Amino acid sequence: MHDIDRPPQAVLFSALMVLAALFMTYLGTMAWAFHVTAVSLILAAALLWTGRAPKLFKAILLANQVSGLILVVDLAAGDALHLPKLTISGAALIANILVGGPAMAILSAVILTTLHFGRDLKAWLGSRD
Repeated sequence: MHDIDRPPQAVLFSALMVLAALFMTYLGTMAWAFHVTAVSLILAAALLWTGRAPKLFKAILLANQVSGLILVVDLAAGDALHLPKLTISGAALIANILVGGPAMAILSAVILTTLHFGRDLKAWLGSRD
């Protein structure tokens, strides 16, 4: 059991991830790949809510940020880099969808900042480390 109470940030971010997962599930009725994104969001929300597997939670957030960054940089400057633009952006898009997609990208930027500068969320996830 945790020594500390669940911080408000964990409640808020978990709820936002569940809402994003519901929206992605709705989008999944039009494009099946969004169901995978919804599963990733639900997994991350569950990990944050329970405070379990903080390394996995952080890895999901970082993988989402890195794959999104690679995708944006490749689409913006792929021709100037003389690299196979479509191959790289396709791989980055698949990786990004597997780890939460664009909804997770917005949330993970805020969550990673909160983890880096805040104490409550870090203590919540660190209490199981």
